[in-house]
Amino acid sequence: MKIAHVAGRWCDFLLVSGLVAGLVSGLVACSQSAGDVRTLVIGKVGDLATLDPAAATNNNDYTAISLAYQQLLAFEVEGGKPTGTLVGELAESWSSDDDGLIWTFTLKRGQYFDDGTEVTAAAVDFTFDRIIRVGRSAAQSVEAWLKEIEVIDDYSLRIHLNDVFPAFLPLLALSGGSIVNPAVMAHELDADNAMGWLSEHTAGSGSYRLASWERGERASMEVNPYAAHQPRFFNRVLLKVIADQSARRIQLEKGDLDIMEGMVQRWVETMQSAPGVRVFSAPSYELYHLWLNTRQPPLDNVKLRQALRKAVDYEGIIANLLGGQAQAMRGTLLPGIPGYDADLPLNSMDVEGAKQLLAEVGFGDGVSLSMLTGAPDPGSLAQALQGNFAEVGVDVELLPHHAAAYQSKLSSGDFHMALSGWYIDFPDPWAIMNYMFVKRTIGEGGNYSFYANDAVDDLLNRAATSAATSDRTALYQQAQRIIDEDSPVIFLYVVNGMLALRDDIKGLNYNMSQQLMYNVADMYREQ
Repeated sequence: MKIAHVAGRWCDFLLVSGLVAGLVSGLVACSQSAGDVRTLVIGKVGDLATLDPAAATNNNDYTAISLAYQQLLAFEVEGGKPTGTLVGELAESWSSDDDGLIWTFTLKRGQYFDDGTEVTAAAVDFTFDRIIRVGRSAAQSVEAWLKEIEVIDDYSLRIHLNDVFPAFLPLLALSGGSIVNPAVMAHELDADNAMGWLSEHTAGSGSYRLASWERGERASMEVNPYAAHQPRFFNRVLLKVIADQSARRIQLEKGDLDIMEGMVQRWVETMQSAPGVRVFSAPSYELYHLWLNTRQPPLDNVKLRQALRKAVDYEGIIANLLGGQAQAMRGTLLPGIPGYDADLPLNSMDVEGAKQLLAEVGFGDGVSLSMLTGAPDPGSLAQALQGNFAEVGVDVELLPHHAAAYQSKLSSGDFHMALSGWYIDFPDPWAIMNYMFVKRTIGEGGNYSFYANDAVDDLLNRAATSAATSDRTALYQQAQRIIDEDSPVIFLYVVNGMLALRDDIKGLNYNMSQQLMYNVADMYREQ
């Protein structure tokens, strides 16, 4: 890449100057440069794990998956945020019956998988049936709503729901719902539903398909020649693994990368002034928080939990650790998500209030707790919190763990507090509240504070199946106020999503609720 890039700088000179002796080599250099110009190079923190949409669990994998596959629906995005409107990707139109239990979809014609076969209703039926058979992460949400799919003809189908489920449509826009070519079953081995083959190949109708993958090094995506949405400019996408932060930064500044993932907050100011580089920053849907184990004494005491919440220096953490690239929260939800309540108090430090609460419940002379760390930040954030709690008389022992041990203790409830993060896949309260705070998800399901409140359960379960938007909003706000009082979780901040890229890259429409996924087919390099 670097050699071709340097050769390209001299391309015009060789041709315009009329240096006949160098003409042939100049033409070769131009050809190499043109190939590089039309290659988008993305520097990634880590390698892909799987390319199977039904098995993938993180946005890093979705970088490639989102380029190779399409879903029935897609999120409309403006300025880094979803507008709340869904648009058809493979679907031409959709509508429901009066009860909201049967949805009819009409597919667009002329959408083709990368082997040239057309996307049909049978492929949609196959995809969701396979998701359930695979039984990985995507299956959890699909099983919550899918009763059956009825194929009407090649371009029409009906999806029958188990119950009214307002979050159903947004879920169809997630990468887990990518429509897969049924032909992959020719690669099935030992009844694995072709998982082995799909983990390292693609079989979608997106604008690109996997060309090669050197594990731990790079993955290359080429144009799907049959795709209905052909790329505007880039005929190749190179996903380059560069684990070292400084190395990624240097390569971006030199022009060897077009996009750099894993932006570090402390670099924002410096990189904004770097020649040829721009930084895109906007509030994301990534929350950082502290689970408080409500079943583990002494944190079964609500006033102790409230005191801990008042002890945190939210503004100091955001300013000193995050360079101001985050916001404190009020309640559970974020602006732009239905049910967000601007009347709830903003999380803020109140040392005297914390000490008073501790004294009221008999901890005025101090109390000792422990905190699991290891994800997402085993260092400075945990130590900052430890210092905040010490200021009000709470002694906290930090217990760092590697990922597997951390998750085991988190799921089993073997902890007092645990530092963690939560990524909201789409702007709907169901995506966070109906996982974090209902009894059925205690432990493995996502409720790691082991929080149980019958009134909250009733409100959240009713909200999840309410067809009326105004009713849902009211129910989520009622539940949020109870949760705010009970304080099973300390919401520390929501970070800004950040992306550093070369300033000649145009047309990026980046969705902060689906980070590391790019609309490459619509992007181009300004020349």
